[in-house]
Amino acid sequence: MNRGCLKTIVVFSSILFLLTFIFYLAIWPQLKIKIIKSSLIAVRAALESYNNDYPINPIIENNPESTSKLLGKNGRKKNYLSSKNTIIKKGILVDYWDTPLIYKYSSKEIEVFSSGKNKKPDDFDDIHINQF
Repeated sequence: MNRGCLKTIVVFSSILFLLTFIFYLAIWPQLKIKIIKSSLIAVRAALESYNNDYPINPIIENNPESTSKLLGKNGRKKNYLSSKNTIIKKGILVDYWDTPLIYKYSSKEIEVFSSGKNKKPDDFDDIHINQF
């Protein structure tokens, strides 16, 4: 192999390494948050729709039974949520850090949020979505 070819391989490898490094440090964390927020919006919409259809027996917590109801195992056989929009582990809706999503209800609204990277709810790194 000649020196020019070797230099080209080293230069391209270095550029690829730098781009990968930048992606994982700068872009990927922000992309994760956008994906989680999109998931939170889908889950909140699914909960609102399900709870409107079943006001006597609403979903109030994140557990395998609730998730299966949202995915179509309900009296109407209606899919309120797509498994493509969320991360599901052991039947529970989770975030990228395998922490269950949290549902909070007020008198009029449902709030769905992630505990964030430190896995502790109600602190600085929670991921919330803006209300509709």
